[in-house]
Amino acid sequence: MNASLIRATLALSLALSSLPASAGQDVTQKVVRIEVSYMPERVMIMLETGNPATCYPGEWIHYYGTAYGSSEPKKAVQAAYAAALAAMHTGKRVLVHTETGCIATNIHATLQ
Repeated sequence: MNASLIRATLALSLALSSLPASAGQDVTQKVVRIEVSYMPERVMIMLETGNPATCYPGEWIHYYGTAYGSSEPKKAVQAAYAAALAAMHTGKRVLVHTETGCIATNIHATLQ
C-alpha cells in the first residue's frame, strides 16, 4: 500500500468515527407530566419510562418547535402541547423523536 492511500484511508476512518452513532431515536410512551411554565417558547413533557437512548426516566423532554426551520415555532409548541395533553388524558401514547439528548424534534400523537 502506498503512503497516500494509507493517509486517505486514515482520514476517512477518522471522519467516519466522528459522526454520531445514529440519526436520532424514536420512542413511543405515555405522557405522565407536562410542564407549561415556559409556553409558548417551549413545552416540556415527561414520558412513562423516558427514552432509554437519550434520556433517563424522570427527565423532561424539551420541545421548542424549531426543528427543520419551522417558521412559526410558537404555534408548533402549542400544537405539541395539545397533542401531549390529549394523549395524557386519554391514556394514549405519543411518539417522540429526539436527535440530541432530551430535546425533541417531533412529537406525534398515536392511536396506541
